[in-house]
Amino acid sequence: SPYSSLYIQGKSRIEAVLSGEGRYGATITSKELIVDGKNNGTLVSDYLSNAVKITVIGRVYDSRGYYNEATEEITVIPYSRPKILSASGETEVIAKRCDSSGNISDSGTYLKIKARRKYSLVESHNKCQLRYRYKVEGGTYSSWTTILDYSASSDEVVTNALLGGALSVQNTYYVELQAIDDLGESTTTIINVPTDKVYLHKAGSMNSLGIGKYAEEENTVDIAEDLEVIV
Repeated sequence: SPYSSLYIQGKSRIEAVLSGEGRYGATITSKELIVDGKNNGTLVSDYLSNAVKITVIGRVYDSRGYYNEATEEITVIPYSRPKILSASGETEVIAKRCDSSGNISDSGTYLKIKARRKYSLVESHNKCQLRYRYKVEGGTYSSWTTILDYSASSDEVVTNALLGGALSVQNTYYVELQAIDDLGESTTTIINVPTDKVYLHKAGSMNSLGIGKYAEEENTVDIAEDLEVIV
């Protein structure tokens, strides 16, 4: 188990170490492990899939066909990978432009991030951290800027990432929200933060036209995602 003496759903397996000796000249011929009524043919079970109390049986057979067994009941602790959810009172996970006071604004040069994490406590052993990062569209992985590293202590985190007005209104950004627990499982959500809204933007140097947003790609007609295109 990742945590000593705990059996965790989807994370733990049972390994049996069985020994014995035959009586009246008989020899030991086989050993088997039965976990929750299942025998996979080895002395190591499959990962425990159900969070219930289960019976574990170890058997040793001799050359006469007789066997002896040991039985133990164990409790499997429920576990599921962490999730990123909308904060209380919100209908979605928020990663949007805002002003220096945290008010959402299409022309904001700051970020407002509002989210909540949900994870399995595993009898208070497990912990889960939230990390927020952002990068400009097209930037490399090394260009990510970390907003909040693995240091969150509350299940609900509201962050006005005051980046000194660093976000250009003419660039699209990607915000990555990641929840990572101590068992090594994680969930990642990436949210697109578009440019400021403009009626029409002609970028002559790129031979591009932006409709409802700033043009960002060469030789393209770049249309804001929230616009309905009618041909």
